[in-house]
Amino acid sequence: MDDSIGKDILRELRRQTSLLEDMRMALARRR
Repeated sequence: MDDSIGKDILRELRRQTSLLEDMRMALARRR
């Protein structure tokens, strides 16, 4: 597997994970 492809996937995963974390934090604050 190409290194650059792996880096792109990792960056995308990290971005989506941070988005999920933001949503989770917002929900926790609202409760």
